[in-house]
Amino acid sequence: MKIVTWQNVLTDHQVFTLRELQECAGHPIKIIVGVEQLDARVKQGWKKPNTDGLSVYTLEGLYGIVQGFRLLRENADAIHLFVGLWSDRRFIIFILYALLRGIRIGLITEAYSYTPLGIYAEQAQWLGKLKALIRPTMYKMIGMLIGSRIKPVFTISSRAKQQFKTAGFSDQYLFPFAYCVPRFELDQENLVFESKPSVSIVFVGALVHVKGIDEVIRAVQRCLDQGVDIELDLYGPGGISFWREKLNDKIRYRGVIPFGQAQSVIKNYDLLVLPSRYDGWGVVVNEALLQSVPVLVSSGAGSSDLVKGSGAGAVFSVGDYKELAHLINDISNNLDKLAQWKIKANEIGALLSPKVAGRYMIDCIEAVDFGAPKPECPWY
Repeated sequence: MKIVTWQNVLTDHQVFTLRELQECAGHPIKIIVGVEQLDARVKQGWKKPNTDGLSVYTLEGLYGIVQGFRLLRENADAIHLFVGLWSDRRFIIFILYALLRGIRIGLITEAYSYTPLGIYAEQAQWLGKLKALIRPTMYKMIGMLIGSRIKPVFTISSRAKQQFKTAGFSDQYLFPFAYCVPRFELDQENLVFESKPSVSIVFVGALVHVKGIDEVIRAVQRCLDQGVDIELDLYGPGGISFWREKLNDKIRYRGVIPFGQAQSVIKNYDLLVLPSRYDGWGVVVNEALLQSVPVLVSSGAGSSDLVKGSGAGAVFSVGDYKELAHLINDISNNLDKLAQWKIKANEIGALLSPKVAGRYMIDCIEAVDFGAPKPECPWY
């Protein structure tokens, strides 16, 4: 099976799964990227992934359009999987060109953002509102024009699946999907919950408004004011000066975790919290579950599907810090429940492997090509 993937930038979110996809396909895959790195991610400490054994091509500026057309023609017998319709502005041109030439096209896509907030950094309110307003119409136009010819569509979250279904893409070819990263050095002792004087909570992520950092601080402070014995540690780049006045001996900023070391830090905590106002996925949830650490996650994050489906934590309404505070209060007074969450986290964590994801992608592509029944998604 010949496969070509197109993505705006290559990260660890995808590279581990792509390596396993290549193994399962039994044929080298080509990986085409728009840029080697995004400036916003570099500032947050992201580094280039290890691409040994993978064939990676970078599109070079304006000449990249010519390169893209040539790569499509040279690989006309492959299925081309684009990561997003507009993650790179040139992609929609390539998709239309490929379909005109009868080349097979598929998608790997998160839900589009429904908020005016910047994903990696703050942006002008008027620009964010304009983008949020026109996105549904743009997707419906694409759905009407070419939605029936794009298959499979790997939808990263149930919200993404519903958005593409509403836009006119065939439900038959929408397959649930997730980002997957490997489990590193699982500490077997971490599977056993030990009662401690206080419940330790960790937040890991960029300290920007869209991540809801203010919501978790307000929720934890509310619990502390009610006498709940908890601690919150915050890790991440950017913006902490804005929240510094909210910090105290129970709510602490711990700095930036070295790239790729999140699991080694998260495993030392009882709970991870991700209060995002919007998050296409939120791989830090995977990192926690891989280390058997339960998660409290907002409904605004795509990875809330994992937590809801597995019972490895709880989902709260996006923007509702009082509901989050209630969940923290409840679990702090119910440590047996926290221990059960830990068991569930270990169970779902075992399934969140790139190897499982790569095999699942092949099964989905074959279901489209040969009309076989849709495979069950391993995570749900």
